[in-house]
Amino acid sequence: SLERRQDSPRKKKGVSKMKFGIMTALITPMKADGTVNEECLVKVIEDQLAHGVHSLLALGGTGENMAVPQQARRQVLDIVVKTVNKRVPVVAGVVELGVYDAIRCAQMSKEAGVDALLVSTPFGAATSLQGCLDFFAKIDEAVNMPILIYNFPGRTGYNTTPDIVQALLDRVPNIIGIKACQALMPNTPMVAVFDTAFHQTMPPVAYTYALPYEYYEQDK
Repeated sequence: SLERRQDSPRKKKGVSKMKFGIMTALITPMKADGTVNEECLVKVIEDQLAHGVHSLLALGGTGENMAVPQQARRQVLDIVVKTVNKRVPVVAGVVELGVYDAIRCAQMSKEAGVDALLVSTPFGAATSLQGCLDFFAKIDEAVNMPILIYNFPGRTGYNTTPDIVQALLDRVPNIIGIKACQALMPNTPMVAVFDTAFHQTMPPVAYTYALPYEYYEQDK
């Protein structure tokens, strides 16, 4: 089983200090002509902040990342980062078919000023363990910023199991958490794997199990 990771020389400075709390996955409001509905997006952001969420995810699964036109994705991130104005951390989804597109998306997200990335495993590809490790490592080397693993095997066809997560932690120093969407809750040892993580409300058939460590300490 996995244990809570301790500080090590390989961990990037400041990574463990980021706090996400309750994170909302934002929708991406679009107009009929395929452009971003900025007014609506700003209203959604302000409503979430007014109700006390602790962080926001842009262009994740709920934000229909792959359905948003390429030219509109940077606009979405610019709007979110500007509107939030550092009131809470902003996370950008990286959901791509291959590593080169994922790197470009990650670099664009970093340039837009987001605080962390939510990176899925290679989407729609038959991925080996080595391929998964290389995928995350190359993104990490390209952007050097906090990364959350996005595990949703129902869509990617690849399940990031506890053993794979451990291998990723050993290889990729900027990984700080995981969002896991799957039909069954994992075993108790998987709770509080990371120093910093987040949870959010999910549909009945999916769960986010990376609870903040202090919650686990309080309830175990």
